[in-house]
Amino acid sequence: MAFRDLVKSDAVNTFTNIDEAAERLIYLPKGINPRPVNASVVRRRRSPAAEDNSRLIVEDFEITVHTDPSNFGIQSIDVAEDKFILSRYEGGGENVTTIVVEILHSDAGVWHLSLRI
Repeated sequence: MAFRDLVKSDAVNTFTNIDEAAERLIYLPKGINPRPVNASVVRRRRSPAAEDNSRLIVEDFEITVHTDPSNFGIQSIDVAEDKFILSRYEGGGENVTTIVVEILHSDAGVWHLSLRI
């Protein structure tokens, strides 16, 4: 089995497995019906959006999601158009709608995305 295949397998079976390290999010692709996806989520602390906008506080999230849409993954991403609904806090609580602001990395069947409220 090639390394690329191992990464894909790990993405589905570990990183985006809700019984292991992931959560179930709602993916809102522009112009298409919402659907559930599995992703691991990193919640960042609130911070100023930029030095020149010090009064604007933003919340950032990073998610890792695999690319197999038949198994709660995503085949393509539209930056600044696609959205996700996820829990603001680890373990549940208030849901927030976020927008994809950047594709941080795409590799061997895995998307690493930056989201912002």
